[in-house]
Amino acid sequence: MFRASLEGLTEAEDVRSRSGDWPSIEALAAKKIPPFASDPLDAAGYRWQLMRDGSLINYVGTPTVAGRPSFVISILEPDPSVAIDPQAVTDETHHKLRDGTLLHVGVYAGPRTLTSPMATPPFEDGWRRITTYNP
Repeated sequence: MFRASLEGLTEAEDVRSRSGDWPSIEALAAKKIPPFASDPLDAAGYRWQLMRDGSLINYVGTPTVAGRPSFVISILEPDPSVAIDPQAVTDETHHKLRDGTLLHVGVYAGPRTLTSPMATPPFEDGWRRITTYNP
């Protein structure tokens, strides 16, 4: 699910770069973009929804099978009144759009469905950020 979430994030960022807006779950699913598209191997039956609050965007995946974690692809856009830093560094947490906009992103797994968008789901509630970094 983490790999699929990263693929979906990359595709969503591409749409955002071209159109200026984040794509809907339906638009991503129609293009067969994981994890939003129906997958016969998805035994947990994840259902996705898009939540927004200003510059905060969350793609939230909720399993239909008990005992599986929920997933959140969290995207935080910068304040539009702040100038773009052309020397900003990209990494696993910071992605740059075609226009130079630097996003703060993360993929999280947790024990429940979010009811409102969050930049960082609460760790004290059992949420964990998933990364590829291995110290």
